[in-house]
Amino acid sequence: MPRVRRKAKRRTATQATEDDVEYLRSGVSIFLSDYLCPSGDWWDIDTGAVRALWNEYREVLTYETAWKRPWAWWHYDSPEKRRCLSGVHPFDDPARADYMKSIGALPWVEGNSRMQADPYKLAFGKPTFRSGYSDEAGRFHHDSEEFEDEVCYLYRLGLFNHDERKQWDTMLGHVKAGTDEGRQFQQMLRRNGIEV
Repeated sequence: MPRVRRKAKRRTATQATEDDVEYLRSGVSIFLSDYLCPSGDWWDIDTGAVRALWNEYREVLTYETAWKRPWAWWHYDSPEKRRCLSGVHPFDDPARADYMKSIGALPWVEGNSRMQADPYKLAFGKPTFRSGYSDEAGRFHHDSEEFEDEVCYLYRLGLFNHDERKQWDTMLGHVKAGTDEGRQFQQMLRRNGIEV
């Protein structure tokens, strides 16, 4: 008598694996459960399940590391992209936009590399796809932008929690005291356009 093959029950958000939660932290998808990756193919991620998992873990992961935010926070909750400190943001550069339109689909990106296939995708608030463009004279311009540090982004937008604010105030104390740590912190702040 033939056996009836039963389909495995799909996990729910509360049954997510540590690898699923790690995906929320890093955005790297290698060993995902059938909850986030029902087809079994790591590039075929159920975005609705990722959002549901993020909704469940948001409070735990958002402030897990001081002055840092996980990939899912940047993907779903960040209010804006990071500022470009070295000039025009590549997404706002008309010459880059014209170049991207002129080449159409990215010929050197094949297969299922969705991260590279979208030249306007962000990861942790910065462009995922960075290469460059050719101007009308045929000169190639490399994307070599410098983006604001994560801590400065969070400070500028007032996104610190209480503990992060205390750490910030402690570092400002080091700046005022003139310690080596304070000087390094002040240099980073100045590079990001913050004067204290």
